[in-house]
Amino acid sequence: MADGSADDLQQQLNALAERKGMSVERLLREWIAAESAPENLSDSSFRTLVENNPDFIARFDRSRRYLYVNAALEQATGHTLAEHFGKTPLEMREPVDLNRFVYDHLQRVLESGETKHLTFAYPSEEGAHFELRLIPEMDVEGVIQSVLAISRDISHQKQMERRLYESEARYRAIVQSQLDMVCRYTPDTVLTFVNDAYCHFFQRTREELIGRSFLTTSPPDQHAAIWRRVEILRHDPSPEVALYRSVVPNGEELWIQWVDHGIVNEQGQVVEVQAVGRDVTKLRQLEDERVRSAALAAELAKEREVIELKNQFISMVSHEFRTPLGIIKTSDDLIRRYIDRMSPDQIEEHLDRISQQVVQMTQLLDDVLALDPTRANLFELNPQPIDVVDFCQSLVEHLQLLDNNQHPVLVEMRQQAGEVVADIRFLNRILSNLLSNAFKYSPPGSTVRLTIEQDQHDLIIEVQDQGIGIPEPDQAQIFEPFFRAKNVRTVSGTGLGLAIVRQHIEAHGGSITLASQPGQGTTFFVRLPL
Repeated sequence: MADGSADDLQQQLNALAERKGMSVERLLREWIAAESAPENLSDSSFRTLVENNPDFIARFDRSRRYLYVNAALEQATGHTLAEHFGKTPLEMREPVDLNRFVYDHLQRVLESGETKHLTFAYPSEEGAHFELRLIPEMDVEGVIQSVLAISRDISHQKQMERRLYESEARYRAIVQSQLDMVCRYTPDTVLTFVNDAYCHFFQRTREELIGRSFLTTSPPDQHAAIWRRVEILRHDPSPEVALYRSVVPNGEELWIQWVDHGIVNEQGQVVEVQAVGRDVTKLRQLEDERVRSAALAAELAKEREVIELKNQFISMVSHEFRTPLGIIKTSDDLIRRYIDRMSPDQIEEHLDRISQQVVQMTQLLDDVLALDPTRANLFELNPQPIDVVDFCQSLVEHLQLLDNNQHPVLVEMRQQAGEVVADIRFLNRILSNLLSNAFKYSPPGSTVRLTIEQDQHDLIIEVQDQGIGIPEPDQAQIFEPFFRAKNVRTVSGTGLGLAIVRQHIEAHGGSITLASQPGQGTTFFVRLPL
C-alpha cells in the first residue's frame, strides 16, 4: 500500500470499508489502534490517550505519506484522517511553508535514523510558532518502518518569551543608562550584574567584576559592617540606606551611599540583593568642610567672647577701681598735708575710709579670681556641717547692718532645717550676693523674704525681693560674667555677683533658677544637695 498512489489507496480503502460496512475513517482508526497500542494498553485506552491529546500527532510511512493524524491535528488543519491518509505533506494545500518544512525534515530523519527536535516560525501576522519532534520507529532489525510526528503550537509561549525579552531589554536599557551605580549580588557577595556606571566607577570590565565578590573593592575594615547588613537582608529584605567606603584602582578611597533590598524567590528566601549606589565623596567632603567651618566659627565666636569679656573686665576695673582709688588718694593727700591740724578722730576717720576701700577692691579682685577656671584649685570645696538656721540669721543681721537697716528681712523656715554639709565660704558668698542684690535693686523700706526648707534630698533656699525685676530678654544671660540687665544702668555693679553665685552652687552639685517681672520683683530658687 505504501508504494501505490494516493488515488489507488483511496479507492482500495473505499472498497474495503464498503465490504465491512463501516466508514473509511472508522476503518483507519481501528487499524491504527490495533497496530500501535502498547501491550499494557487496550485498543480503546490507547485510542483515548492519543485522540484526546492536545498535541498534534501524526505518523508517516517511508514514503512520507500520512498513515495517521489525531483529532487535534484534524481540527487544526480542517482535514479528516481519511483526507490525510496516503498523502504526503506536500499534497496537503495549507499551510504550504509548514508542510514543506515537515516534508524536508522527514527525509532527514529517514536518512539519519535520529530523532529531530525542531521549531518552526510560521510567517504570519500572528507570528505562529510550532515545536516539532520527529521520532523514527524501527522494527526488530533496526529498519525504519515509520516516523511519528508530535507537534504543538508554542505561539503563546514565544509571545511571552518575546515580551519578557523586550521587558528585560527595556529594564537593562534603563539600568545601563543610569548615572547611579546598579548591581546585583548573591548573599555570599558574588556579583551577578553590574551596569555601565558601576564598571566606569571601579574602572573594570564586566568580565572582571561579575562572578567575583564585590568585597575586593571595599577596604577590609568595612567587611564586618557589610556582612552584618547582608545578614539583616536575609531576614528582612526591605530597602535601607548605608554609607560605605570603596577603593578604586588608583588606591583612592571614595564614599558611596548605597540603597539595597533583597530579591526573594517563591519561598520568600532572599536569593539576590539589588543595590543602587551614588558617589557622595564630594558631598562628604563638603559636609566635613562645613563641620570644620562650624568649629572654626565656634572658635572665633569664643575668641570674640573672650575679647568682649576682656574689654568688659577692663571697663569694669576702670570704673569700679577709679572711685575707691580716688577716695584713697584723697584721704592720703589730706592726711599728708594737714596731719598737724587734724584731731586723732579725723585721722582715724580717713584711715577707716582707706581701709574700707581696700576691702572693697580686695573683694572685687576675689570675685574676678573666683571666675578664673585656671585658678579653680584655689577654691576647692571644704564641706563641713553647718547649722542652717543660725548661719542664716547671723548673716542677715550682718548684711542689714551694712545696709543701714533700710530693708526689713523676713526669714521663714517652712520646715525645721537642721545641719547640712557644705562649704561655709561658698554658702556665705551665695547668700550674701543674693541678699545684697535684693537690697541694691529694691526701694528702701521694701521687705526682702528669705525662705529655707528641706526635703529628702535638697536644701531649698528662696530669696524674694520687691525691686525693679529683670526684663525677660535678659533673664537667659543674667548669670553670665559682666552681664547686667538693661534696667540697672543707674545702679553701680560689676556683673560678677550672679555669675559667682551660679559657679558656687554648681560646685556643690546644685542648681539655681529665677522668676521675675519688671517692676514686681525677683525670686531666686536655689537647690543644694544635703
